[in-house]
Formats: sequence, structure tokens, C-alpha cells
Amino acid sequence: MAQTTGAQSGTGMKITLDAVDVSGSANKVSIKPTKAIGKTHTFLGNGPITVAGKEDWNGTVRAVYTETSGEAWHRLYTAWKAGALVALIVTPKGGSTGDWTFSGNVRLKDFPLDTEATSPGPMMAEWSFEGDGEITKSTHA
Repeated sequence: MAQTTGAQSGTGMKITLDAVDVSGSANKVSIKPTKAIGKTHTFLGNGPITVAGKEDWNGTVRAVYTETSGEAWHRLYTAWKAGALVALIVTPKGGSTGDWTFSGNVRLKDFPLDTEATSPGPMMAEWSFEGDGEITKSTHA
């Protein structure tokens, strides 16, 4: 197989929360889909019998700490405080027609605000989430 020519940089990613583009105040997203695998052993054979179960997904969104209403940190904090679902849409290539989009509802778990005096960079918070329902892969219209 020839080496790929379709590699993508993550620098142009688009992230929306509840239909609001927060790409200008978020700088990382991690989505981890998993599939439950059940297994058992029988009296015969040396290996297990496995079956695929339901899907689950979780991840993180990292945002610049600001106190500006409407930016990623403020939107995430407000949803976390209310225990509300957030509609998360991630478009790795940026959102042009035909780009892949990953979307679903998430519930926020925590938001460690991590900073130190020796760092000259902006304060960041990385929000953990659990997917609520399925994650969907579609094509951006």
C-alpha cells in the first residue's frame, strides 16, 4: 500500500457547543468511543467466546479560562452547574461541505482548572464528559 496523502492537521478543527462555534476559545477535544465486549469460557477449547455489546463514549474538551459570557469555558461551566446535556459537534477538517462530523449529546463530569506560576501561558480547564446516547458520524452539508 502506498503512503497516504490525506493526512490532516488538527489546527483547523471546528468545535460547537449547543450550536455555537467555540473554536476560538477551545484548543483540544478528545473523543473515545468504546464497545462493551462480553466473554465467557466453556469446558471445551482454550479460548473465550466473545460477543460485541453496546457502545459507549466519553472524552474531554479543553478551553481557555475566560470570564467572557458565551465563550467555551463559560458555556461549559453553565451546563456543568445545571447538570444539563450539551450538544457537542466536532468537525476535524473545519466544516466545509463533505467534511466528516462527529456529534452527540454529552454530560459534563468535572473541570480541573490547572495553572502554575511558572507558566506564561493562559489558564486552561479540561472538561471531562460522558456521552448520552450514540455518537454519530455524518457528512457536513
